[in-house]
Amino acid sequence: MYRFRLPSRHDITQSLIWVGVGISLLYWFLESWLHVVIFKEGALISHIFTPDPHELWKRFLVISLLIFFSFYAQRSINIRHRTENALALALGEMDQIFQTASVGMRVIDRNFNILKANKTFETITGVAADEAVDKKCYEIFAGPKCFTLNCPLILILNGKKSVECHVEKKRSDGSVVPCILTATPFTGPDGTLDGIVESFKDITELEKAKEIIQKKRDKLQGILSHMKEGVSIVNINHEIEFQNIAHKKFIGEKKGIPCYRAFHGRDIPCELCLMKAAFDSGKTQQYEFETSNGESFEQAYTPIVDIDGKQKTVVLLRDVTSEKNAKAAMLQAEQLAALGELAAGVAHEINNPINGVINYAQILINKYNDHELIRDIAERVVRESDRIARIVEGLLFFSRSRKEEKIMTVVSNVLADTLALTASQLYKDNILLHTDIHQNLPPIMAQAHEIEQVFINIISNARYALNQKFPGTDPGKVLQIKTELMNSPVQPFVRISFFDHGIGIPEELMEKIRNPFFTTKKDRQSTGLGLSISHGIVEDHGGLLTIESRENEYTNICVNLPIHLNSEARSS
Repeated sequence: MYRFRLPSRHDITQSLIWVGVGISLLYWFLESWLHVVIFKEGALISHIFTPDPHELWKRFLVISLLIFFSFYAQRSINIRHRTENALALALGEMDQIFQTASVGMRVIDRNFNILKANKTFETITGVAADEAVDKKCYEIFAGPKCFTLNCPLILILNGKKSVECHVEKKRSDGSVVPCILTATPFTGPDGTLDGIVESFKDITELEKAKEIIQKKRDKLQGILSHMKEGVSIVNINHEIEFQNIAHKKFIGEKKGIPCYRAFHGRDIPCELCLMKAAFDSGKTQQYEFETSNGESFEQAYTPIVDIDGKQKTVVLLRDVTSEKNAKAAMLQAEQLAALGELAAGVAHEINNPINGVINYAQILINKYNDHELIRDIAERVVRESDRIARIVEGLLFFSRSRKEEKIMTVVSNVLADTLALTASQLYKDNILLHTDIHQNLPPIMAQAHEIEQVFINIISNARYALNQKFPGTDPGKVLQIKTELMNSPVQPFVRISFFDHGIGIPEELMEKIRNPFFTTKKDRQSTGLGLSISHGIVEDHGGLLTIESRENEYTNICVNLPIHLNSEARSS
């Protein structure tokens, strides 16, 4: 650090003042000597120590003027000296600031010559400051703006006050350094524009950090994009700031929309705001809700502080419809298993008295064969009892869970067993049953109880659709069941169609109805597994299940099962 000592008051009168005093004393002696030698006016001693008053007044006037001018000259010299010292101090400090600046700096004249460079410039460029001086700026630390109209020197020479831009400069070893370049005018003592001062801030580490952050952000974005759960960020004003892909699939593009409107269709915040509860407690808040189409979602609000220092919440939205339906299906499966066991027990209990009734009725027929009324009544008892026995046998058969091989099966027999189990329900719901079932259709290879399950599921769906459209009795409340033989270039097949004029299926749901747990039935009247299971059973039998429907008009479900051409196989 340069140090500068200001002159003291003693310094001001130190040099030229004493010269003035010396000249005054010499003048006093010469004046006395002239009076003695030239004018012969007495002794030298008397003129030196006792001059006359007129001579004394003249001498004091001359001496005063000499001392005054010497004092004034010394003061001017001292002021100039102080100014030069101050300038030297300022220049020294400026040079020290220039050399120790944290950014690389260089001064360039109007002809692109480097006049000066600092130590940081040496570090950034790899070129010594002394070597850079008097070289052209585009020869040392060149960049893409050199030799273009965007050159900082040209821009400032054309009147621009300052230039700041991001550039990539080339070092002496050929490596590239990303920099923030700032250029300002460099003026001479007379105020003319002599060139520019350029500063370079090396942002290599900043670019590396930015690249790392970008990679981390891309990685996080990839993770969020592939998550099955919907993720969003909601600010304290209830506005959705971010949504991942899954979240958009669940509720659509809702960025910038209040969460209470996006999630619940409200115009004002919820009374029990979970986001506020999360902020107040500092803990995650969870709850479940159902949409108008019956889907169930689990939502969790977790409070965070974003990088901008503001409180926000991360909202996790998870579709739990399948999970809840799976639990309901498991519960229903357990109930069905218990019901099957109960049905089997009840069937065995019914079979014994029914067999007794049939035996007693047969005794009456044998004993009163000639009595027409008694024989007719007894035969009716036998027929109805046989019907009960067949229903019980079908119930037992359906309740059993067995893995059987596919055997030769007649479709009309499976339909007869199915209708024996469902006819009373159709009659109770005032549904008219129209059947066109051919008895001479070729057999199919099938597990009869699985095909029966398919038919029962389809009839159950038809019952629901008809009851929804016609709550009471109506001529249009009809279920039509038809069988026919269809020819195909690959293999002939039997088609069993179930046609009803119920509520039908909306077109937008046609792609979903085969999905497990999907159902249009309200109040959880179904697990949504019927059509999914039926579709799997039919495919397992080498067949095809097709659905044609129009909302509020009709539904036609066709089960196509390939026939078996080997007549030697055993039939059911």
